[in-house]
Amino acid sequence: MTTGDPIAGRMRGEVAIVTGSTSGLGRSIVHRFAQEGACVVVTGRNEERGERVVAACADTPGEVVFIAADLGQEDRCAELVRATTRRFGSLTVLVNNAVATGVEPRDTVVENLLTETWEQVHRIGVTAVMWMCRAAIPEMRAAGHGSIINVSSRAGERATPGMPAY
Repeated sequence: MTTGDPIAGRMRGEVAIVTGSTSGLGRSIVHRFAQEGACVVVTGRNEERGERVVAACADTPGEVVFIAADLGQEDRCAELVRATTRRFGSLTVLVNNAVATGVEPRDTVVENLLTETWEQVHRIGVTAVMWMCRAAIPEMRAAGHGSIINVSSRAGERATPGMPAY
């Protein structure tokens, strides 16, 4: 934290879950929230990657923990929210950032796309967002405030060849 930084500490007292936060944009969001003093839950399926994110935030004023979760399962989404509130006492920020990467069989051109692949991609990118919001909103109400941030990619504006499911 830099002295005189106008945003340092502005998230003190906030408790956040950032899905898809073991790499990329999610990892950066976690680090920034922790720099601003938030308690942050890193989540994903890979514990080793999650713990690396936690370790990278060790010098921030925020508290960062990893909780493994497979967002493709409805009960795991609800359990992630419960585990967060058990750990930190509340939940005030939800960042839905996870995407289905490494889906097998792979996303491909439409004429070769399997329904299973389509469903896996949408289960994480759309359905899990609803499950996470549904579980988080009552906790935010109980906390007296909350923010939900749903992250999308440029694919929301422009398609990527060979990736129709995404």
